[in-house]
Amino acid sequence: MRPADLFKAPPAREAVPAGFGPGSYMQCPGALERLGEIAGREAVIIADGLIAGKYAGCASGYCGGRVLVFGGECCVEELKRIKTLAGGPDAVVGLGGGKAMDISKLVAAETGASLYLAPTSAATCAAWTKVAVLNGEDGAYETTVDLDCPAEKVLVDAEIAAGAPLRLLRGGMGDALAKYYESMAVSSGGAIEAGALGIGLHMKNEIARCGGTAAHGGELSHAAAERIIACNIALCGMVSELGCFSAGFSHAFANGMSRLGGRLGFLHG
Repeated sequence: MRPADLFKAPPAREAVPAGFGPGSYMQCPGALERLGEIAGREAVIIADGLIAGKYAGCASGYCGGRVLVFGGECCVEELKRIKTLAGGPDAVVGLGGGKAMDISKLVAAETGASLYLAPTSAATCAAWTKVAVLNGEDGAYETTVDLDCPAEKVLVDAEIAAGAPLRLLRGGMGDALAKYYESMAVSSGGAIEAGALGIGLHMKNEIARCGGTAAHGGELSHAAAERIIACNIALCGMVSELGCFSAGFSHAFANGMSRLGGRLGFLHG
């Protein structure tokens, strides 16, 4: 193979992937109240210690679920531990950041439970997609697991996400922008991929228009924060899934650096 062949785009893929996107996506203040829909079912809420202390009591109050505190790393060992604690739930609620989303996806997939995801920040598009990243116990990237089904519902409490540390919002902007430029590099020109590029361009423009203040450490207006949250979670997830662009160079480079210890301690974006 010639070196130039390594950078050729794959053949156009005119298909929307099965299970594209969550069953529903809600972004508004008080979105966690919708967890009341699963009240009376056997539910578990998976969150790390910090998020569990802040929001799990509220989430449990709506759905009555048991709170399982996970160690913060989505790795095989922690997955086995949380799955054992979960038992055979009817519903799994992932509450927190990207790693909480991913380990909740894996627990739901392995137990056959319904999946509800409630991201408390907008640092990645993990709540939208149906893939989960497995790391080693040290946080170094191991593999990406493709799952059959996305979440039944994604519930984004806009006030909670907007109130998360600003660096998380900035990290999500980095992830979203990387997806856009990766998609430009590998798109093969199909109509559906062109649609993904159109969403990506809108996402890039929104971040440029509303995200400059956040990028420089300033305080965002509520309206601007809502738009960036939607970009980082929903639009970024659409671009990733419609175009299969999540394996682009930026992501591959970051994953490789994590294996060398060069990315540990940094946010995904």
